[in-house]
Amino acid sequence: MTTRINIHYPSLYTGLIAAAGVTLVIWTVYRQFAPQEDGTELDDGRSCARPEAATGKPSCENQHKTGLSQSPETESSPASPTDQAVRAHGNAARIAQYEELTQDFVVDGLDLKALESAQVSFGGLEESDWPGIWPRPYPVPFPSVRLTVLPLDGGQLNAANPKLAISLSSVAREVAGALTGYHSYVNPRSGYHATLFYMSHPNDIRPDTSRDGGGELFRNGEVMVPTTESLDWEHLQVEQMSKGMSRITLEIERITFTRAGTLLVLFIDRTGKASPHGDKPTSIDSLRQRFRSGFPGAPTKQPRPIIHGTLLRLLAPCVPLQKAMKAKMLGICDKWTSKLKGTQYTVDTFWLVHETRFSSLEGEKKAFKLK
Repeated sequence: MTTRINIHYPSLYTGLIAAAGVTLVIWTVYRQFAPQEDGTELDDGRSCARPEAATGKPSCENQHKTGLSQSPETESSPASPTDQAVRAHGNAARIAQYEELTQDFVVDGLDLKALESAQVSFGGLEESDWPGIWPRPYPVPFPSVRLTVLPLDGGQLNAANPKLAISLSSVAREVAGALTGYHSYVNPRSGYHATLFYMSHPNDIRPDTSRDGGGELFRNGEVMVPTTESLDWEHLQVEQMSKGMSRITLEIERITFTRAGTLLVLFIDRTGKASPHGDKPTSIDSLRQRFRSGFPGAPTKQPRPIIHGTLLRLLAPCVPLQKAMKAKMLGICDKWTSKLKGTQYTVDTFWLVHETRFSSLEGEKKAFKLK
C-alpha cells in the first residue's frame, strides 16, 4: 500500500523564505557587532592620527591573526575566575585584573583580530584623504541600544577637578602622536564615560526589559522596537533606583594600553571611603547588581566589574607594534600613571542613554542626580 503525502508548496516556500529572512537579519546584526573590546567612547567632535606608512583601505587579510581577546568592558558567560573574584572582592581583585590587562599587552602585544573586528564600527578608514574617523550608526531601529553610564565628560570632570579632564585628553593626544603609521580614533572629552549597565546591548537587543528574555525580538522578519510603555517603565525604574543613592567617588588607579588597541583610564571605587585594597563589594558593584535585579529582561552580557573610560582606540593597520613603539606606549602609560594615580573626583550624575552610534553617547539622554 502506498501512502501519498500532499504538500502545499506555496505555504512551504513562504515559510522557508520567512525563515531565511529572519536568519539574514540576525546574521547581519551579529556580524556588525561581534564581540569587541569595550567600550570605546566616541563623539561627533572627532580627531585622528593619520598613518604615514599605511594608505588606502586598511585590511587584515593575509596578515597574521591571533585569537580574539576578552573585552575589558563586557563579560562572557560563564565568567572567568578573575571576573568572579572582582564581583566577590571589590577593589583588591579589581586592581589584580588591571594588572592582568596590562601584562597581557606587555607579553603578547596587539590582538590583531580584535583590531579587525573593531573596524566595522567606524567610518573614514576607507578614505585615504579623509581628515577624520567617526563611529558608525547602529544598523538597528532606534532606540534599540539603551544603557546607563557615569558621564566623565569635560564638564563633569572640570566641576570636580579642573586639571583632570585636560590631563586625560593630553594622554590620548600624546599616544596618538606616538602611533606613527597607524589610524587611531581619539575620543573627545564629551565622550568620556564609564558604562554601568545595558538595558539593551547592540549584540543582544531587548525590546522589553520588564519581561524575562526581553520580549519579542522579531515580528514578520522585522526587528521589534521598544514600545512607549516599555520605555516609560525603564525610565521609571531607573528613577526609582536613583533615589537615595549617594554620589560616587572614583580614584584613578592607572593608565594602560590593552591588547585590543585601546588606551584606558582605570578606576577604583572609593565611595564612602572604601578601602583601595578592600575585598568587599563597592558602591558601583552594588549599583550594578540593583540594575540586574530591577531589569529581568536585560542582556546577560553586561559591563565587567572593572571601571574604565576609553581615551583612544587604535584601528589600523592590523600589524604588530614594533618593539620600540610598544616600549614607547608603555613608557607613556607609566609616566601618566605616576602623575595621575590617586587622583579622586566625585560623580554626582548618571545618564540613561538611547544611543544612536557605536559607543558614542550620541542620542537621547536623561540625567539622574545622586545625593
